[in-house]
Amino acid sequence: KMRIGDTTTNVLKDVLVFGAGYDPAKDAETSRVADALGKDVIIVDALTGNIEWSLVDKLYGGSLGSSPIKHSIPGDIRVMDMDRNGALDRLYFADTGGNLWRVDMDKDIRDGDSTMYDYADAGLTKLADLGTGNNGSDYRKFFYEPDVALMQYGGKTWLTIALGSGYRTHPLNTNTKDRFYVLLDPNVYNEVPNTFVPLTNSDLTAARNSQGLPNNFSLLDGVTKGWYYDLPNNGEKVLAPAVTFLNKAIFTTFAPVDEKGQAPS
Repeated sequence: KMRIGDTTTNVLKDVLVFGAGYDPAKDAETSRVADALGKDVIIVDALTGNIEWSLVDKLYGGSLGSSPIKHSIPGDIRVMDMDRNGALDRLYFADTGGNLWRVDMDKDIRDGDSTMYDYADAGLTKLADLGTGNNGSDYRKFFYEPDVALMQYGGKTWLTIALGSGYRTHPLNTNTKDRFYVLLDPNVYNEVPNTFVPLTNSDLTAARNSQGLPNNFSLLDGVTKGWYYDLPNNGEKVLAPAVTFLNKAIFTTFAPVDEKGQAPS
């Protein structure tokens, strides 16, 4: 559902929200260049097909070159209604460059002005840049919708984002060291401040140590910003969305070969 109009005369419409697709440039396994296609998020009227909103059109005047999104968005978009008024107000999505993004559909919604529902005042924030590994060559890509979950702990509301990387167009690829991530969005009900710096792999805690044993930390300790789990098998990748349920993140993986370089039985 999306509200179209102003504060006094607005219509609640059924809409479809989706990424603009996949650029075949990402078929190249040995490099990762900026894409020409698929770098947008689009909202259309579910009954007529009319475009109601486009991230590039509304935020960057239709100029792909002005947008900070440089990689295609083939996955689904996580649509949120944070104020529970029956209409979407926040989006989360990931791209094939290994980036995680958040869109606040109307940053000045608390102002109560007449442009409350035109969504021209949307704000785009890069929450994380996770595409490059510590050696500078692990070109992780996200092809699926991030899973977003709210939880209550210590009298506070926490928001987690769970997603895994994996080269869907080359499932047998073994050159990328893929990971599963769970990150915190610290601005649960507030706008993201202009001073926010996107998380990188170096900001996150490894779920297991070098001996393969669980590290002793808590995502809710007020310090940890997120964690990652290195998938153990050679070429193992996440090729489906995760599900968070009762404070547990559940996900599946595909491994073309095991840790010994053999095809798994």
